[in-house]
Order: sequence, then C-alpha cells, then structure tokens
Amino acid sequence: MTVLISPLEDVATLTTITKLDSHLSEVDSVKSWSETDKKDKLKGENSGSDRPKPQCKPLFREEQRGIWTLYYPISERWKVPLPAFVYDWNTGKIKGALHDLWRFIREVFSLGPFALTIYLASWVVSSILPSLRLKNDSDLLNLAEKSLAGRIQRTEAITEFRRIVTEYVVALVVGYVVRKLKTRSSLIVERRVALHFETRLFSVRSRMELGPTEDPVIESKISRVTGYSSEAWSSLSSIIDILSSAGEVIAIASILKGQLISPEGVNLFGVWALISPLVSELHGHGDGKVFYAKITNQNWIRMEAFSQLGNWNCYKKEILSSGLEEYINSEYARAMSKLGDLATKNPAFVWASDEGWFGLGEFSQLLDTVPLLFCTWRAVHSSSGASLAAMIRTQQTSSAARSAIWSLTFKGRDLFSLFRTITTLYEVLEMKPGIEDGHVIYPDEEHTDQKGMAIEFRDVSFSYPSAPNKVLDNLSFKIEPGKQIKENILMGRPDSEHPDIEVENAAKLGGAYDFIQKLPLGFETNLEPKSTGYASITCGESDREKFQFIEETDKPVKLSGGEWQRLAISRTYMKNSEKTRLLCYDEPSASLDPKAEADMFERLRNLRGEKTMIFVTHRFGHLTKHADLIVYISEGSVIEQGTHKSLLAQGGEYAKMYKIQSEAFTARSRGVAAALLAVSVGSASYVAGSIYPPTTLQLINPPPAPPAPVYGTEEAEIYTAALEEKLQELPLTKELRQRQGWYESRPYQNYPEERRRHALTSGTLRGPGKLALPPLVFAKEDESEAIAIIHVGRSLCGHDGIVHGGLLATLLDETLARNALLNLPAKVGVTANLSVNYRAPARADQFIAIHTRLDKASGRKVTVSGTITSVETKEVLTEATALFIQPKYAHLLNAHGEVEKLLGSRNSSASQEVGPDGAKKQVKIQLLYTVRIRIRLRMAATEANPIVFYDIYSRDGPWSPNTFKTRLTLNYKRLPYRVEYISIADIETKLKELGVSPSSHGNPVFQYTLPVIADPSSNPGEKPTYVMESFDIAVYLDEKYPAPKYPVVIPPGMRNIQKLATEYVMSIGMSFAPVILPYAALRPGFLDKKGHEYYTRTRREIAGKDLSEFMDSAEENWKKAKVKWETLGNSLSLGGDQGPFVMGRQMSFVDFALGCMLHGVQKYEGGEMKLWKDMKTWQDGLWATIWEEIAKVEEKSSEIVIS
Repeated sequence: MTVLISPLEDVATLTTITKLDSHLSEVDSVKSWSETDKKDKLKGENSGSDRPKPQCKPLFREEQRGIWTLYYPISERWKVPLPAFVYDWNTGKIKGALHDLWRFIREVFSLGPFALTIYLASWVVSSILPSLRLKNDSDLLNLAEKSLAGRIQRTEAITEFRRIVTEYVVALVVGYVVRKLKTRSSLIVERRVALHFETRLFSVRSRMELGPTEDPVIESKISRVTGYSSEAWSSLSSIIDILSSAGEVIAIASILKGQLISPEGVNLFGVWALISPLVSELHGHGDGKVFYAKITNQNWIRMEAFSQLGNWNCYKKEILSSGLEEYINSEYARAMSKLGDLATKNPAFVWASDEGWFGLGEFSQLLDTVPLLFCTWRAVHSSSGASLAAMIRTQQTSSAARSAIWSLTFKGRDLFSLFRTITTLYEVLEMKPGIEDGHVIYPDEEHTDQKGMAIEFRDVSFSYPSAPNKVLDNLSFKIEPGKQIKENILMGRPDSEHPDIEVENAAKLGGAYDFIQKLPLGFETNLEPKSTGYASITCGESDREKFQFIEETDKPVKLSGGEWQRLAISRTYMKNSEKTRLLCYDEPSASLDPKAEADMFERLRNLRGEKTMIFVTHRFGHLTKHADLIVYISEGSVIEQGTHKSLLAQGGEYAKMYKIQSEAFTARSRGVAAALLAVSVGSASYVAGSIYPPTTLQLINPPPAPPAPVYGTEEAEIYTAALEEKLQELPLTKELRQRQGWYESRPYQNYPEERRRHALTSGTLRGPGKLALPPLVFAKEDESEAIAIIHVGRSLCGHDGIVHGGLLATLLDETLARNALLNLPAKVGVTANLSVNYRAPARADQFIAIHTRLDKASGRKVTVSGTITSVETKEVLTEATALFIQPKYAHLLNAHGEVEKLLGSRNSSASQEVGPDGAKKQVKIQLLYTVRIRIRLRMAATEANPIVFYDIYSRDGPWSPNTFKTRLTLNYKRLPYRVEYISIADIETKLKELGVSPSSHGNPVFQYTLPVIADPSSNPGEKPTYVMESFDIAVYLDEKYPAPKYPVVIPPGMRNIQKLATEYVMSIGMSFAPVILPYAALRPGFLDKKGHEYYTRTRREIAGKDLSEFMDSAEENWKKAKVKWETLGNSLSLGGDQGPFVMGRQMSFVDFALGCMLHGVQKYEGGEMKLWKDMKTWQDGLWATIWEEIAKVEEKSSEIVIS
C-alpha cells in the first residue's frame, strides 16, 4: 500500500468557511470549504469528462469516517431530478450523436445487408417470443380453470387445447430456428463489422505521427474506440439489445394489455409492474454518493510507513545491517496504540445509509408484496369469489412486464455512453496526419542531372506534447549539395531488382553478415515469429518432449542492441542507388563498440559519392573530422557552424565537448593498465598466502583433473560403493553413532527425482568425482546441533587439487539451512545473511565435516553458525555465520511434514534412531503407503460409475468461480463425471443429508459449501468418498488418478507453492467482487427464487449494504481491479517467452484459479459482457490469451449428460 502524503501540507491553500449544517455533531466533523489555489490536489477531479466546467469554484462538504476524510461536492443537482447525462449533453450534441448513429447504421448495413437483415429479424422475433409463450401459459391456465369449473364443453375444450399445444410447438420450433439464425448471422456480421472498422482504424493510426499519438486527448479518444478489437461490433450489439428490450416491452403491452388493464379497473399488478422499475431506477440514482476519500489520520500513515519498512525486501539489507528492527517494532506499536479503535476499512465497503431507519429502498421492497396482499384481501371479502388462476396469470404477467421494463431502464443507462463511443469513433476515423505530404514532384526537370541535393531548415521549431520546452527553437541552416535478416534489410529498398545479392552485400557493409550466418536459418530466420501452434491437452510430459523442437521454432531470436543496430545500418546501405540523393542518420553508432563504429563510418564515407548525408550524433571523432559542415545545436538553437578544424580553432562549445570526450578515452586507456596491474598483484598475493601452494604455472594454467567415472555406469557404482564403505568405517562416523540423544539420517536419499533436476548439490553436482555420496547427517534430537559428513571430489576444484570456495559456501549454506529451518515455526525460511571466513584451502578428494549450531531462535528469525573441518587432519577450513528468516505468510504452506522428510528430521522416514550399540531402526512407512496406493488404483471412475460433481444451480449453467475450478480439474484429467445442481439456499441441507463433513478451513459463515465430489469407485458397494473444497479435490484426484495415465493438475513437489499461489490469485480476484456480485442479485431469473433470496440476504449481511449500491461505484472499483490484476500478471510473470501459464507451458491448478475468475466476470455480468471485453485488452491481451487456453479445457468436457 502506498504511503500517502499528509494533507496538512495543503492546509495553507484552503480557506475554511462556516459549517453549512450547524446542527451536525462534532463527531462527524462536517464542514465546508472552497478551493482558492489552482494547485490544490482536489481541484478538477472531473476535469477529464466532457461536462462543461462551472463558472464558480466548487464547494465541498467534509466528513470524517475513521481514518478517512470524505469530500462531497456541494451542487444544485436537486433542481433537475434526471440522470447525470442531462449535464453532459445539450441539443447540439444530441443532434450530432443521432447523425453519427444513423451514419454508423448505414455503414454497417452496407457491409452485409442480407446477413444484417436476418440478424435483426431474429432479434425482433426473439424479443416477441417470451410474450407469446406467456400468452400461451395464460390461455392454458384459463382453459384449465374453465374445465374444472365446468364452464366449457368437452369438445370445445379439446379443440382449444389442441390450438394451444400447436402454438407451443410452433413457438418452440420458431425459437430454435431463430436461435440458430441469430448465432450464425451474428458471427458473420460481427466479423465483417470488426474487420471493416479495424482496417479503417489501423489506416488512421499507422499514418499518425508520434506527436499526436502522445497527446492525452487524442490518446484517450483512440483508446476508447480501440480498447478491444470488436468495439464497433459491441456498439452495434448494444443498439440492437436496447431496441430488443424496447420491443419486448411493446410486445408485452400489446399482447397482454387486457391483463394489465382489465375492464373492471386498473390492475394493481400491472400498475406496479410499470412503476417498480422506475422507482428502483430513481432510488439507485438518488442514492449515488459522489465523494473523494482520502486517508488523513497521521497515526495510520505512520503505522503503514513502518509496516513497509519492516515487510518490504528492498529495505531488509539496510534495516538488518543497521540494527533497526527494535526501533521499527516499537514505533509501529506506538502508532497502532494511538490509532485506537478508529475504523480503517474503505468507506465504499462499509457505507452507512443516510436515509435513517426507513428509506426509499426499504419502501420499494415493502411494496413488492402490496398488490398480492390487496388481491387476496379482495378475494376474501368479495361475495362473488375470485379466480386463483386469474391471480396467477396476473402475477406472471406483471412479473414479465416488470422484468422487461427493468431490463430496458438498466440498459438505457448506457445509451448516452454508446452515443459518445460512436461519436468518438468517427472523430478518430476522420483524423488527418498533422503534417500533410506535399504535391511538388522532386526532382524536377531542372535538377534531374544533379547528384546530391540541398536542404535548408528555416525557422523550424519542434516540441513533444508532454515536454514544456522546445527541442528545436527557430532553427535555421542550409546544407549545399555534395556535402556530407532479409525482409528487415530489404525494407531499405523494397523495389530492388536483385534482392538476394543486394541484401547480402548490404549486410556485409553494415557489419551484420557474420552474426546472420550463425542464425538457424541465416537470412531466412524469423526474428520474432508469431506462435501458431500448441500441444493437445492429452499430451503427457514424454509427449511434450517430442514436440519440443517444434515449439522452439516459435521462439523469438534474441539479438543484442549492437546487432539490431547493425541490421538498421544494413538497411541504409540498401538505399545506395542512383535515385537516392539524401540520407539521414539518427545516432547510427549508439549501440556499437568503438571498432564497429570506426568501420561503419569508414564504409559510409566511401559509399557517399555525391549524395548528401546528414548525421545526428553525440559522439565526436570518427565522423566529425571528415564532415563538410558541423552544426552544433544546444537547447534547440544553433550555437556554432563550421568544419572540425575551424570549430576547434574558435575554442567554443564544440571544442569544449570534443576535449571532454577525448580526455575520457585517454583516461580509459590508463584505467586498463591499472586494472592489469591489480590483477598481477592479486595473483602474487594469493601465491604467497596459500597454505596448500600450487605453483605459479598451475595457477595460470592448471592441469586437468583425471576424469571421474561416468554416472550410472558399473564403474561408477563400484567407485561409489567403495566410498560408502570408507564413510561407514570413519572413526568420526563410529564415534557419532555412540552419542546419546543423537539420530542419524541421509536427507538427499528422499529427494524426489523431479526436484533433483533443479537442485545444485543433490542434482547437478551429484555423481563420482563431485558429490558422490548423499550427506551423512548426525543431529541432536532437539535440533540444536548437527554434523554432516560429505565427500568432495576432484571435479569440484577452482584450481587443481583445491575445492572451489564458492562450492564450500554453498555446502555451508545448505547445511546451516537444515539446522535453521527445523527451528523455524513453519519449517520454511530464506537466507537473509551469510558471512563466510576462509581459514585454509580445502583439498579435494577427501571427507569433510560440517558442524552447525543453533545460536539464537526468535520468532521468524534464526541465527546459526558452523565450521568445515577436514575429517583426516581436523583442521578448520572455513567458518560461517548465517541469519535465516521465515517469510511472513509461510505458515499458509503447511509444509512441516514435507520439509522434515526432505531434511531427514527425526520425525520423518529418512531418519534412524541412534543407540549406544549403533543399531538402526528403519521406519518402513513409505513401502506400506506405496502398497496402499497401488491397491486403491485398482478401481477407477468409469462412464457407468462416474464421479458425482455437486454444483450450484443457475439458469445460465455453471457460474460459480469456486466450483468452476473443480469442473476444469475433472475435464483436464479426463475423468467421467455427472453433475447434480443444488440451489445455493439448499447447500447445507443437502450436504448434511449426504453425510458430508463441514469444511475444515474455519469459515464460520459457510461451513458447508460447494464444490463437493463423490467418488463411488473408492469404496465399491459402500458409501462413496466425499471431498470438499476445490484445492483438496485436486489433491485427491491427483493421488487417486496419477500420471502417466492421467494428466497432473498439481505438479509433483509443488503442492504448497500451488496452494499459496492459488490463495494469492483468489485474493486478487476478490477485487472483482464489488463490481460483479451485484449482477447475480440484479439479473432477473439468474438464480431460482429461493436461491436469489438467500444470495441477496447473505451477501448483504457480509457487505453491510444492498448489492445494488455497489453499482454506483462500479467504474471506480473496476479501475482498482485493473491495477491489481496488472500487478498479478507481472508478479506471476505470465505470458512471457516461457509460455502463457504460471508454470510456463504446463497448465496447473493456479491457472484454473485464474480461469475461474475470468469465467466469473463473464457469467455474472452476462448480456454483452462489456467488462470482459474491456478486460481482454489489459496487458496486451494477456487475460484473453489465458482464457483461450482455459476455454479449451472447458470445451473438452468429460461430463456425462443424462437426457
């Protein structure tokens, strides 16, 4: 969290006036103030909008909410009780918007009249069908009522029944046909519209100069219409969607007008169906609270500052080295105590309504039941009786009308935003380049035979849009004529008659030929290929290795800055034709070494001929000595002009700069000699101080060590067995086995093979001649002291016969870490400081003993020390002390058991108790566990006996992010499953009936939650195994259905990392909650009635307010979510060269967590999915790319659908 600067610095710029509401309590600290300084931070919060700026200075009402200060703009908004767009639009703007809208519709229609007509017709019919179905339902109820009451003849009733059934079937068939037509035509229209406007926008942007694109106003307009590729299509679909909602309202009013307004009088259901959405809209608008919130509590700001000092890694080194830990802790505690019980939560999430005990929102909820109560009261007291069927019909009708009107009003909110988008679209499309090309043909007849060309700058000025000063200021000078990868290079002259030969010659001249020949395909190498392939989801690890060489063809070729510069220079040599008269170069030698720079300028001078060449450079020497004219420019103005000799003779600014650069090269030459001298002295000192002295010749050119046996061969096994026998017979080994209270272990024997590939000492350096044996560790039972015996081979030398000092430091670090980690609470830690003192060279091919001791353990910090001694001579070779720190959230990993097993703790199967007689008591848990796993794998889920997956019901199918992770897991592992949907209100009841245990994750609100799976194959003939929580389900499925037969969701050895990363992703995903959660509560029919009531009530209790209130700040919350998701993408290094997933090219459970949140954004919002369309553009389409891969898993479903 960013530390906010105290607002007290701005107090001098504010003029406090008297309180507007003198009756308010001092607790609220409500006061008003006006802005008097144009530099005030609170001025112009809405300056980026199109709303006209007020003539008077804004007034604000200030209110204190805990540590926050809220500033409310005081306006006269109450005078116009209409939506906010009234302030943004006048008659002229509306006429212009309608003109652009009609222009847009005509342009879209011209792209495909037939397809668009079908698309529009399908929308019209689909908007009428719900009303027709409702009418059929009403007729069916009416028929049933008449038949039961005996008011209709049997034959007439049968005829009527057949008519209604026929209409049902016709509506069903028409609906099916319309859906197919709408789907097919929408794909055609969408692609045509998107491509048409993409092409036009690309044409405009490609011709636009750099200056206009950096203008904030132009940049804002361009980003608005190119936020995603189908912006024009989105506008079109929004228009059609609004018209469809309007058509649905009209259809309901025309078809069902007899039920909304009956001859007996006005139907209360009908009236309320019309009024209720309007009341809700006015309530939602009137309840919108516009404010600027700022943390002003100095104690909280100070507390957060010290929190950053204590937690951020960038401060660790200075704080630990300066001993500031106690000071930071004490100051943090002092600030916290001063803060007291003040509320710290964001006011946007803990809003207390100003309506008092009973407001318009509660009144509208109460009125939901008033019409039904009134009809029931009239039925009870009416002597003529009442028709229950009529009441049901009326309720259904009013519900449909209310839903349609509410949908229209909700979508109508975006109408003016839609107009603005279309208007901006055409503003961008009509943009012209800032500098138009001229119309004069050059060279003309008069200058046809002239070889070079003259160029004159007359009063030229230039500045960047964001820069306050001019780069060029009234610049004037004149230059007379005669003064100074294949497609990449070919761009220098695309019309070349002999491209292959000329490209090769240009590459040689530009210095790029040599490195191009080393590329995989030479001149045909694609430097930045577009990734066009992917491995199928059924591929295992062995299969992916087969495809590795194919995947490498899509990898970009990395070039250095100098190599890119040589390519650019080669392009300029392609321009060396008779038609070329002027060549301009901007810093051509910026990334070249001195030799390459000298060669380049020499070739350019030789090829110049009679052409005019202009160079912009900051380097003097190779070029300026041969220039016919030097124009020295400083701060945008010409200071001096002349040749190199004349300018040096003048002794002006050019001469000063040339002298500075030439002295730097001279000083550099002296520096090289000094460095060589330092190397010589250092080498001599090393020889003089060595206890195990190699000769000077050995130091300069050490002889190679004899080759060690190749790992895995019979010779290597014999060599290792001999060393192991020698290790067991060491006197130190026998002595340590006799110690009371010590135990023995071989930690690296338990290291998983997949981890060895990424480990140094237990993997890369394992084998004869290096670290032939796993360490033999003896440790105290209280983990306060340990001794590790290790053999170091001759292949680990820095000099012949002497073990590399860096390796000794690594061995010390790992052995000290074992002692430290076992004394940390979570058994997880990192090296914060390692201080090594080399006492004597370590001879190779010997046994060494690393003795470690626990010095201090305090909370998340452990200090340990250790020594390396020669087992043979008992000489101390190296000493070290180290500080290990446990990361703040390491306890979430729950890694105790796994770490103890890997480190060979006495609590794991890798340890052996040591007694006076040296007996070893082997723990054989691993064998039993393996046998048990093999027995369990004999039974597996099948299509006849699938896994049962319990998901939350929704009208639109899968929607819950948590359960979606399990759906992806089952699909990815290709396990057959069937789905049982449960209403969100019945989850606890259903799970208790099944006998599922409550969640062990400690959530007191939702102890029974989904997802849950039931695996009947685990206990055939008995109660199935129930597993709750998506991560636990993934762990269970990986164990029950392991590789290679089934894909792995959680890579081996990565369970704790995956869990921590998943929790991190889900915590970031919660930033969407204030934006997307209200949609589930506000979308009609999204959940079943009981589930909707439960969802709305529980989420209101958690949030502390109605979910509809979040809609007022949805845009602001969406921007905050964007920042957090960009941080998430950067912190997980997603979408890089290694692949789109968290694990690179391998999909894992963390990616399912990302996918479930992306899926949730789409499902919660529904409709046009504007939020998702916006999100797809974040970070250059990163989330769209990830969703494409996740969608493949969703599409290849292994669900068994029972019809």
